[in-house]
Amino acid sequence: MVIRDGKIIALGATGVVVPKDAVVIDCKDKYIYPSFVDIYTDYGVAPAGGAAGAGGRGGGGGGFGNTPPQITSNKTGPYGWNQALKPEAWNDNQSLPQIFDADDKWNDLRAFRIGKEFGTQYIIKAGGNEYQRIKEIADTKASFILSLNFPQAMDVEDPNDARAVSLGDMKHWELAPTNPAAFEKANISFCLTTADLRDPKQFLTNLRKAIEMGLSETRAMDALTKTPATLLGVYDKVGSLETGKLANFLITSGPIFSATTTILHNWVHGGKYAIKEDAWYDVKGMYNLTINTPAGAVNYSLDVKSASVANVIGKDTLTGRFTFDGKMVKLNFSPIPARRPGGGNAGGGFGGGRGGAAAAAPTGPQYRLSGVSSGTNWNGTGEDTAGNKITWSASFASAVTASTDTAARRRPAGPQRLAKVTFPFDGYGWEEAPKQEDLLIKNATVWTSEKEGKLENTDVLLKGGKISKIGKNLSDAGAKVIDATGKHVTAGIIDEHSHIAAASINEGGQSVTSEVRIADNLNPEDINIYRQLSGGVTSSHILHGSANTIGGQTQLIKLRWGANDDDLKFKGSDGFIKFALGENITNVGTNISAASGATVIDAKGKHVYPGLILPSCDLGLKEIGAGVRASNDVSELGDFNSNIRSITAYNTDSRVIAVLRSNGILLAGVTPEGGLISGSSSVVQLDAWNWEDAAYKMDAAIHLRMPSFINRFGRRGGGGPPGGFPGGFGGAAGADPARAALDRVESIKAFFREAKGYLQETAHTNTNLKFEAVKGKTNVDRYRLCKRVWF
Repeated sequence: MVIRDGKIIALGATGVVVPKDAVVIDCKDKYIYPSFVDIYTDYGVAPAGGAAGAGGRGGGGGGFGNTPPQITSNKTGPYGWNQALKPEAWNDNQSLPQIFDADDKWNDLRAFRIGKEFGTQYIIKAGGNEYQRIKEIADTKASFILSLNFPQAMDVEDPNDARAVSLGDMKHWELAPTNPAAFEKANISFCLTTADLRDPKQFLTNLRKAIEMGLSETRAMDALTKTPATLLGVYDKVGSLETGKLANFLITSGPIFSATTTILHNWVHGGKYAIKEDAWYDVKGMYNLTINTPAGAVNYSLDVKSASVANVIGKDTLTGRFTFDGKMVKLNFSPIPARRPGGGNAGGGFGGGRGGAAAAAPTGPQYRLSGVSSGTNWNGTGEDTAGNKITWSASFASAVTASTDTAARRRPAGPQRLAKVTFPFDGYGWEEAPKQEDLLIKNATVWTSEKEGKLENTDVLLKGGKISKIGKNLSDAGAKVIDATGKHVTAGIIDEHSHIAAASINEGGQSVTSEVRIADNLNPEDINIYRQLSGGVTSSHILHGSANTIGGQTQLIKLRWGANDDDLKFKGSDGFIKFALGENITNVGTNISAASGATVIDAKGKHVYPGLILPSCDLGLKEIGAGVRASNDVSELGDFNSNIRSITAYNTDSRVIAVLRSNGILLAGVTPEGGLISGSSSVVQLDAWNWEDAAYKMDAAIHLRMPSFINRFGRRGGGGPPGGFPGGFGGAAGADPARAALDRVESIKAFFREAKGYLQETAHTNTNLKFEAVKGKTNVDRYRLCKRVWF
């Protein structure tokens, strides 16, 4: 391969003319591969909202829960409610490859359908569990980006911990490395990425695991070179080694996917980046070392492990330093065995200063040798332990037996026994979905739900998934007979208002979200499908929650356990939309006529009041008080937590809710505690499925807790023990509480001054979520930063 000006100008085993001015690099016994292309990285990109290295993809950051949503745009023109969506930029970039980070098998399918609806074929960033639904994934005809971030083994030694690990989690831990092989077997286009790895150094290790689990090396190489280059539209420049392409390539000591191979160089645009230069020369083997001293020749065996590691073996294994750069040899060692602290000889090899803790530092007088290699023979000069000039030589004796690939040693002989993929992928799934059969149910009590009423000792014939006949003494030669004597047959129960089988229920951005569809958000693996089937439910009408005035479009489904999300849908059913206007009062007075169809409640002798409102409480944040710490999530560490929202920690399953509701309380202000600025409270309604459904007002007030000027005990927000509370109330033992309180008041003022300065800036280098959270609709003026501050 000939390289000039960063490009490959000639390539081949024969007929390649080497220019006279070329620098020749002998790559005998080396391997050359195209450089890898990672299609999904954030190399060199500073994380949004922070300095480089402070977060990045998959790490830290403020999180969506702490960032107030932008409800309306303050910019005129064709902008959506989220001002970050700029139509002109979006339209200008439609010709670029579009990557959708789905991160889950069902989201993969949703991403594909979104693209199909708008005429775009996305490159989909997968979630690692696609092998569980590989047929549906293949049907998308999309290209995928696969991470090799395999799950870590669960700790199940403690029986109590083991109870929390599901069979699905255990199976996914075992089968996740088969995901790339499943893509190859299904002939799905994919590439590989280092994204999401806890440590990028594990990439090749995990890739070897995927190969062990069935991925071919040929397809693995394509997934790292040709496929990503093609998807990015740069295969004419990179992704393979061809004349005219950029000189981007790797040089390795062996096959790239072998565990014993070392990557030596990474060449970029014809420039060499040495990865492990000292491993270039293969000098491994046993050598006979002879040192010619004034007292006579001294013989040793020299076990060379690499160009920087060797053992000198006499009566003991001796410590020292060794280097070989392809021509020059240097060897220093002490003939006196080194002693480890606490006794015992230091064993192991030495070399190049990399020995680390594996070998003790050489002690006492040393032989210091240097020389020149002439192939299998080395010769040189040096000094003995007394400083006398000496000569030495070493000759190659035998090759070292190649060690077996570590992964290969661990690999069990023969085909591996792996867990089966079930549908759904949990402890209750089918290995194969039930097949539709013709059935004849005999001698049942049939509840028709029609004018015929209840029919005794009646037969029901099912053909092609539908009721064919109902009567007595029916027969069908091709039907499977079920004796239902003493049993009852009814129509399947239809749940006309349900929230099961949905990945989420409420759209939180706006009050009116009529455009969203439950059909796009079905979760066919919801265990509630299985449970409701056991109770006789066969169809459910799935609606959005009641947090929005208009929640969105509903979906009627059949409870087909093990089917995919699309096959759950009741084909041809009428569409509906969810309105959650509440049971609003339409009239108050005397002698009111009841509307047609209204339920009349006789309240004679009774009293009717508005529902009570509990304005400030820790409902849903604290369950058992100080008794069980794990049941409490009422405060955050630190003094200034304006970006914290109590609603995200609200527990709708709290048993206290029912107690309050039975006493007439229907709304509650859930309030965070701790620190000086505790965060945002939320108003919740006490009849909800989840915190999104409970949210009556997401952000009610920012809570500021005034420091106490005297030490008081037992009052929330005031005083504290002499040593002070962690939140800063009270003061240190012996300190003046008034002085301490004034200091903390000054820190509050300083916070608002900094927030004022921040919010007056027209642009921010980094987003400060704490300051953003106190931003209100009024101009910044003293402490009028937020809509409502609760003291």
